[in-house]
Amino acid sequence: MKRNFLARTSDLDHLHNLIAGSTKKQKTENATRECTIYIGDENDRELPFGSLYAVRANIRGISEAEEDEQVCAHVVGIMICIVPEWKQPLLDLIKDRGFHVDIVPPRPTCLDLRNLSMYDYPSCLTIFGFCLLLLFKNCNQANYNSYANARLSALRAVNGAPPDVMITNPFSLKKAQAVRAILGAIHALKKLVIELIINRIHGTETCRPIFPYLATILEYNEMSAFRLSYETLVITESPILKDSRVSGEVSNLFEAVGLINKSKHPKYFRYLAPKEQVSKIDRARFPTLAAVAQKIKAELMGDESVLQIVSTKGVRDDLVADLFKIHKRAMGTHTPPILRRILDRMFASPVPVVRF
Repeated sequence: MKRNFLARTSDLDHLHNLIAGSTKKQKTENATRECTIYIGDENDRELPFGSLYAVRANIRGISEAEEDEQVCAHVVGIMICIVPEWKQPLLDLIKDRGFHVDIVPPRPTCLDLRNLSMYDYPSCLTIFGFCLLLLFKNCNQANYNSYANARLSALRAVNGAPPDVMITNPFSLKKAQAVRAILGAIHALKKLVIELIINRIHGTETCRPIFPYLATILEYNEMSAFRLSYETLVITESPILKDSRVSGEVSNLFEAVGLINKSKHPKYFRYLAPKEQVSKIDRARFPTLAAVAQKIKAELMGDESVLQIVSTKGVRDDLVADLFKIHKRAMGTHTPPILRRILDRMFASPVPVVRF
């Protein structure tokens, strides 16, 4: 009897441990992310002393932070300092993702201001712009350094940062990827950014050069499959659009063209259109056409790296090859002038959608 009792007690202890472990795991998974951000007086304008120090403190915080969530919190802090009206919307958005934010004012009694990099206003705007771009950029080991150097250099130039002021990139690759993975996954945040850019360009408020630059960089972002298909197949009136083997994809492609043409801001359709419409431009709706278009563009530009822009997963290689040959035979070796103009400015300034 004693042996049976001990066995039952052991079983109960084991069950208790399992329950405790499960509860602990659940608490860990649902744990609040405790983070600190620095924000100046919300009544400040044009980054006066307090807010300027807050931006500097958040930049240093990005450099020193070890946790991905803390990096993202500092990014949010920079955004709020530059765009004060974003304060409550941004805090609400990250709160919904489990962030609990401790807001620290940039006062000497609350913040160690020693060794704080002396970024001026143009330099702060440069880091702010780079933070916004990271929301939209898939960074990896191969592209990050060149991307960061190019964007920071361009942002520095458009913001008029003094040449003698050093602007150090506070984001390692891991931290840049964290911004994209955590904050970039919040569609409402990216929509907020796009709306700010559009309003600052077309609104009555003074437009700083940073916003036209960001607007250009983010044109047709995350719309690669559509852009490739439109620019190399639709504009050139490729004969493969009449091929019965891809008739369903062609219908889907022209449905996407119609929706984008009707939108108020076609260049930012991915972020501003209703969710049910956004799905209409997904690669999955015309994967073969996108693969063929990608192959055409790669050959015309003489750049095999173009073949990595759009995934070809699930696409029949033999069909892609055959359609490519059909297109090439019809077009010959001559590149239509309109397509050559598009290719020449493909990366600098995406071609606007043609109204049919």
